[in-house]
Amino acid sequence: MSLVNSIISKTMPFLPRWAAKPFAKPYVAGESIDEVLEIVQRLNSDNFSATIDILGEFTRTKDEAVAIRVQYEELINLISAKSIDSSISIKLTHLGLDLDYAFCEKQLLELSAYGQKKDVAITIDMESSKHTDDIYKLFKKANKRRNRVRSILVSASDFQPYAQQESLFDREKVSSAKISKAINEIRLKHGINSIQYADILSAKKINQCLST
Repeated sequence: MSLVNSIISKTMPFLPRWAAKPFAKPYVAGESIDEVLEIVQRLNSDNFSATIDILGEFTRTKDEAVAIRVQYEELINLISAKSIDSSISIKLTHLGLDLDYAFCEKQLLELSAYGQKKDVAITIDMESSKHTDDIYKLFKKANKRRNRVRSILVSASDFQPYAQQESLFDREKVSSAKISKAINEIRLKHGINSIQYADILSAKKINQCLST
């Protein structure tokens, strides 16, 4: 990360919202659910799928974590009602992983069951290394119930400067080139099969179901 980017990232939490907004705009779709869904619908019309998250992590109380889960359920409901092509992305510390493992498990299972009911997939974002084992265990627990839960098991920060945060609003060729570089780096580090096309993964899943 360049020195300028490093300085900006460290000072961002202390800036008023109006001052931070220009820096966040390429990566934050909106400040309200309606604003975000409008942008995602525009992306869908250009043949892009999307995933939406509520910014934040490390909730301080169980009440706060429950409120976050309820917000995600409202978001799932709107995605389903508007037939939007989008999943949701969650951080398990946002659902209370740092507070109580069993509590977070209950939160995740309730949310994933609701997503299953509304046919909206859920992606679990990987967080710091101290959470890796717990995140993976909870991911497997949710999937045992045949809920549509995915997990991102590598962190883009491992591949800097190849995989910085990217704007979906870059020119198409520029975005494709940046994404290809990041994919190549991940495959070099973790093996050619660490990233596969969705149709290949679907075929494998079908074969597993047929053989059980």
